Amino acid sequence: MSNDLRIVLSGGYTVYIDMCREVSRKCIDKIHVMYHALLKELGSEYEIVSGIGGITIYYDPRKISGEKRNKNT
Repeated sequence: MSNDLRIVLSGGYTVYIDMCREVSRKCIDKIHVMYHALLKELGSEYEIVSGIGGITIYYDPRKISGEKRNKNT
């Protein structure tokens, strides 16, 4: 597992994802669905108590879909 994506929920939880070959809108949508599934599993009361209200997504920018980098810059 390379853990290309690391999602940090604002309540202090960290979720590592190794399901996206490249960062794209489709991949971000999958992460969004997983985030809501996690909140549903924890229960809405837990979301309020722990302060989970957002996510931060860390990724390797070299994996962004369609991005071409100039080696001379």
